[in-house]
Amino acid sequence: MLTRKRKLQYSLAVNEALHQMMDADESVFLIGQGVKSPWYVGSTAVGLLESFGAKRVIDTPVSENAITGAAVGAAIAGMRPIVVHPRMDFMLYALDPIINEAANDTSKDLAYFLSSTFGVLLFIILVLTHSGSSAC
Repeated sequence: MLTRKRKLQYSLAVNEALHQMMDADESVFLIGQGVKSPWYVGSTAVGLLESFGAKRVIDTPVSENAITGAAVGAAIAGMRPIVVHPRMDFMLYALDPIINEAANDTSKDLAYFLSSTFGVLLFIILVLTHSGSSAC
């Protein structure tokens, strides 16, 4: 149990949580636009590339649908993707794989068959501004 109180900026708390999750589980990976650039994700991804390498910190081209679709497919196969969308206003383009694949009963059955988990485990970070503030 944590006995002392700490104060962290929100972005640094997210960064610490990402480090802890990726340290604890090798199936966790970060994928999204600009995960290597503080301009896109602020300080939320600082040090991840150096600590975990390019195979687990994947900087992608602009395609919300493709990024989310790849993450949903990885989640169905048993991986634990964390998706970063640096522009929340383009999130609508990512809804197709979320609604038609991740939330689909067939996908849940396939995920259970492949990895013995229930459902499709997927975490999405939406960036509200380009100043490093983000919403999870």
